[in-house]
Amino acid sequence: MILKLFFIFIFGALIDASFAADKSMTIVAVGDAVLAKEKMLILEPYVAKGISGADRERVNELVELFRNDFSYYKSRFELDTANYSVSRNDRNVSFMDLTSLAGRGIEHIVKLSFLLEGGKLKYDIKHYKSSTGQALYAQDGLVPIFELRTWGHQVANAIYKGITGVDSIFESKVIFVSDRPTVNRKEPIKELYIADFDGKNLERLTYFNGNVISPDMSKDRKKIIYSLIKDSVRGRGAGKIKRDRAIELYMYDTKTKQNELISNFEGVNSGAIFISNNDNENIALTLSFSGNAEIYEMNIKTKKLRQITKHLSIDVDPSFSADGKLMTFLSGRSGDPMVYIMDPSVVEQSVVRIGFVGQFNATPRFSPDGKEIAFSSWLENSFDIFRMSVDGSNLVRLTKDFGSNEEPTYSPDGQFILFSSQRVISRERAVQNLYIMNRDGDVIAPVIVNFGNCTTPRWSK
Repeated sequence: MILKLFFIFIFGALIDASFAADKSMTIVAVGDAVLAKEKMLILEPYVAKGISGADRERVNELVELFRNDFSYYKSRFELDTANYSVSRNDRNVSFMDLTSLAGRGIEHIVKLSFLLEGGKLKYDIKHYKSSTGQALYAQDGLVPIFELRTWGHQVANAIYKGITGVDSIFESKVIFVSDRPTVNRKEPIKELYIADFDGKNLERLTYFNGNVISPDMSKDRKKIIYSLIKDSVRGRGAGKIKRDRAIELYMYDTKTKQNELISNFEGVNSGAIFISNNDNENIALTLSFSGNAEIYEMNIKTKKLRQITKHLSIDVDPSFSADGKLMTFLSGRSGDPMVYIMDPSVVEQSVVRIGFVGQFNATPRFSPDGKEIAFSSWLENSFDIFRMSVDGSNLVRLTKDFGSNEEPTYSPDGQFILFSSQRVISRERAVQNLYIMNRDGDVIAPVIVNFGNCTTPRWSK
């Protein structure tokens, strides 16, 4: 049965199983040190007369966007929701106000001002450190109203980076597959979608009316590779229709919105990922034209191949460390699919099994710093997500009693994990949504819900 499930996995089908009822998440504590939280206050904006109706509503949504963005980093920031009275100056917060707020323990104050000018919003935004009275960030200018959300994420990231010295997740994107276009459940349709990290600005990218699986995005966000399952009729025999199934690899250009066939070797062309964070041309993928599923490196321009695995067992689902020196993957060489790690520079170089939990494993993914691997494992009649060090030590269970959880993918800063979670509603119906949790297993927020069954999420680099 396990072997059968594994072959189904290779061909992109969903594994049907019974899943546990939705209960509270078990949070796994990591380490004893606790970082003191910095209090942040995002003031209600100063809005000039003339901004009303839908425009005023968009401004209000922008303020909520700022608050929502920083709420993800709850281990670092504590958002103050009290209504403090400050000077109604359209540009600055007074020194008296800053002193008063600092006395209340508020470290960071964000002040926004808006007025309407030529169909655009003229903005003035400042981030103050109350203890010094210094404006750590100050910017003014014009922004089209329809670009407010994108602009808001950019500003929130600039403020976050000014405090921490590193980029946040606020400007990142997520891609995933959903069966939402399906009309007839006997012939499901799964298409590719993209959204902001918080699930907004949702956009459908493909219109094959087929089955898209296993997407991945290049670091520059200009390319998305994915596989398409195609069925074709090759004839009739003994009164029955004979069908062929092919899994071909395509690339989507995010600028031109065009799809290009990349690989259509006989058999499987699937599970492709961009190899390193600094390379937008070389991918790793599973090909089965030799008669067995093996992992290869391919240059998407020249189509030149280099074999990485060579074993009698099936090898799938590669993921590379940022420096490209290590590759984790799934292999059935131990009997059931488990997580392995190797040096991908040479065929079958230093292959070591590091996954031992559960009946079988799935979808291993490196953290951005290359120190951890997140993966899902089948145990207790459902999938749950774990993470471990690259040598297999420091195993931590991140999900339990939260439906069936799989397909983890790290955020660009390594602080969060996006994953799919399926819950059984009835014998005839189950839902599969996308969630974000921090690396300790604390679920922060749903990302995509009630949008069909959402699978294979990937976070932009």
